[in-house]
Amino acid sequence: MKKALKFLLVVFVYSALFTITNMVLPFSQAFRDMNASANPLSAVYLFISSVFICFTICFIARKASWRGTKRILGIIAVVFLVVSFMTQIETLFFGSSFEVLTKPDILLIMLAMLPSIICAALLGVKFFGRKEDGGSEQIPEG
Repeated sequence: MKKALKFLLVVFVYSALFTITNMVLPFSQAFRDMNASANPLSAVYLFISSVFICFTICFIARKASWRGTKRILGIIAVVFLVVSFMTQIETLFFGSSFEVLTKPDILLIMLAMLPSIICAALLGVKFFGRKEDGGSEQIPEG
């Protein structure tokens, strides 16, 4: 039960920070108008995708053999590159299909996920990462 609450906290922080970041970024007016008329079910999609992303972060935090800063930076890099960067690079190549999106909008969409990924990675490692051993391993003699 405790782990489920910690996981829900990671999802909540990720979703809230992602939403706030998207509200603050200077997207083009055409893109803002398109989002204003979005389907109310988009909040459900946001929650489901946040759960999948946060589960991935927490799973990697638990299973990774790297420790400390290397583990946190590895999680941030992998999740950002796969979830955000790869998706929006594809959008840049097929940009003519998305007439409303400008190139700066696409870059802002890509960067909007970074703060939430960073916070979720920090929380995921704190809550679900294996603790480092305090001492050095003793090698038996003989």
